[in-house]
Amino acid sequence: EWWVLPVLGFAVGSCTNFIALLVIFRPINPINICGYNLHGFFLKRQAEVSKCYGKLIAGKVMTAEHLNKELMCGKNKDLV
Repeated sequence: EWWVLPVLGFAVGSCTNFIALLVIFRPINPINICGYNLHGFFLKRQAEVSKCYGKLIAGKVMTAEHLNKELMCGKNKDLV
């Protein structure tokens, strides 16, 4: 039937996304299993990711040039 491929694709994709989110964010607190420390991938590296993200935002998004342009030419320029 024509509907089998889209339905199976949706099911497999949903399961994959669910598993990926579990691996990234769970468990919140580290669990020791047979000498192996199990912790969510993002939570384990949260400080490193935050530092990288902060540098990205400060260097590319919130630059003095962008802020000045928004203050002088943005939709709320009359409020400044």
